[in-house]
Amino acid sequence: MIAVLLNNDLRTSFEYNEALECAKQFNKVFVLLEPGISTIPPLPSNVIADVKTLNIQKSWKRFLIFNLPSILGVWLYEPKRGENKRSLKQGLHVLSYAKLRANAIKTFLRLNQLNSENTIISSFWFYDVTVLGWLRKIGWNGPLVSRAHRGDIYEDWGSINVKTLFRKFELSNVDKVFSVSIAGTDYLKNRYPSHSDKISTLHLGSPDFGFSKQKKTTELNILTCAIANNKKRLFLLAELLLNADFDVCWTHVGPIPENDPTTQRLKKALDNLASNKYVTYIHKGELSQGQIYAFYKENYFDLFVSVSQTEGIPVSIMEAISCGIPILATDVGGCNEIVNEQTGILIPKEFSQKEVLKILKDFKISQRNTDKFRKGVRNFWKTNYDITDNYKRYYQELVQLRRIKN
Repeated sequence: MIAVLLNNDLRTSFEYNEALECAKQFNKVFVLLEPGISTIPPLPSNVIADVKTLNIQKSWKRFLIFNLPSILGVWLYEPKRGENKRSLKQGLHVLSYAKLRANAIKTFLRLNQLNSENTIISSFWFYDVTVLGWLRKIGWNGPLVSRAHRGDIYEDWGSINVKTLFRKFELSNVDKVFSVSIAGTDYLKNRYPSHSDKISTLHLGSPDFGFSKQKKTTELNILTCAIANNKKRLFLLAELLLNADFDVCWTHVGPIPENDPTTQRLKKALDNLASNKYVTYIHKGELSQGQIYAFYKENYFDLFVSVSQTEGIPVSIMEAISCGIPILATDVGGCNEIVNEQTGILIPKEFSQKEVLKILKDFKISQRNTDKFRKGVRNFWKTNYDITDNYKRYYQELVQLRRIKN
């Protein structure tokens, strides 16, 4: 069986991991890269990265003139409600560009002699599954599936809030949508009940970073791993640590973007943090997944912390629990599916800094800071978030779908 993966740029660990794991399950994998991707990481011999197919040069306006009846038909078919209601021009642009991409993919399939009996087409992101809808409309009868995460699900949040969505058209034509969280599945099923049978939960997962035994240290070693933007709210952690009266070493892995609206607040808190004699702050910057793997192997952490405003299910938490590192996280998105009594501590989205500071202070001498608890954390990862096991399940879902389609 052959897989064609759409919307992958292979620069993020989860998209790269998908290509690697699919290579273990499928005979051949084609990855259609987004325009502008110049760096391609090492890939298995049965994975072929294509940089040309989705690099559309044609004018969508000219294309629209010759395809107006079909494109306008989809626009009229879609309910215009709430945040989905955009201008006619924007909608026609989205539909025209998506159909252009679908035509390019159809040509790619023909040139590579890929047919509906042996090929599954999968989109990693649910942002723009309009392309899959058009593939069905222009004659592709094989399985069409999509992953769905967070920012590509919740229509009142982030960049998706300004997109023109054609969910009725998309869900009418795709075969399955796999949300990475139960929370995402419930949201989509409640919002689109007539297509609920197509929507289910299938976790991603992380590679095995290896168990990290407890080490006796005088300070509490906490770890964060994220892009320090307004969604991750790391400024809140910096601000609450200003009042720490116990030894704590905070290590952050990930970039601090200059253009984020919360960056100055974070930097101010970090500057003030330098005057607290109890707190040490270490910024490792942006690391590749391989570098993160080595860093986790070579260093010890008592606790992984996430104070996000919104999440799907963070891959960073999956990586941490594969090491057996307990978690402290806000109860947002699907975090309560991975952070529980077996793996750590959930706190409210709008938490009290004083209460969280007490949790951190007490953690060092708690039962959660033991080898026994850390082994339980890792066992939970193995059962639920081992990437190899989860992609085997994904493959079986797709095999079953192909049988039904054929």
